[in-house]
Amino acid sequence: MENTKRQSDDRCLIIKLDTEQIINKKFIDIPYKLGGKSTDGADCMGVVLLWYREQGIVFDYDESIANKMNIFWERRPAEFLSLVYSFSSFIPFQEIKKYDFLLFFGNERGETFPSLTAAMVDDRYLLTSTKEKGSFIEILNVDWKSKFFRALRLDSVSKGNFV
Repeated sequence: MENTKRQSDDRCLIIKLDTEQIINKKFIDIPYKLGGKSTDGADCMGVVLLWYREQGIVFDYDESIANKMNIFWERRPAEFLSLVYSFSSFIPFQEIKKYDFLLFFGNERGETFPSLTAAMVDDRYLLTSTKEKGSFIEILNVDWKSKFFRALRLDSVSKGNFV
C-alpha cells in the first residue's frame, strides 16, 4: 500500500516540476474571488486576464469593453459570449494550443452557457480558477473535454500582437 502511495506522490511531483517550468508560480494558488483580477484574489476570468497580461498579449478592445466583460459574464452571458467572439476566432478542440482561450460548461448556469474560462499555458496545460481550488494548472484531458464548450484564438495572438 505504501509503495502505491509513493508512486502516486512521485507522479504528482513530476507533474508539479513540469508545470513550474511552464508557468510562473505566482499564478498558482491565487485565492478564488468572484470578480477579482489580482494575485490577492481572482475568478477564472481574472486569472486568465492576469496571465495574458504577463505574456504581453494585447487585447483588441478598450477598457470600457473590458469593464463590461465582468458584468456580462455574471448577468448577461449571451452578451459576454458575443463580445468575446468579436475579438477571437473559433478553434476546433484538436487544434488547441498555447494562448488559446477556452470556455467550459459548469453546473452554475444549468449548462446553458459556459461558466468557466481557461487559458492554455502551453499545448497541454490550462490555467483556470474555481471556488474549490483557487487558481491551478492542469492537463487538458478527457474530463475537461466532456465539459468543453468552445476554444477561441484571440485575434491579437493570431496577428502576433505582443507587447
